[in-house]
Amino acid sequence: MKLPLPLLETQQAIVAEIEAEQALVDGNRELIERFEEKIRDAVGRVWGE
Repeated sequence: MKLPLPLLETQQAIVAEIEAEQALVDGNRELIERFEEKIRDAVGRVWGE
């Protein structure tokens, strides 16, 4: 069965959108790591660690 491919412009637009979303996901992961570290530090201060 042959399936037609979208136009190259459409493919490039899809890739650009996926890359933009991936950049957001990566940024959010970094933000989560920073906040987890801040939480660990705050808990450590509360418990005198």
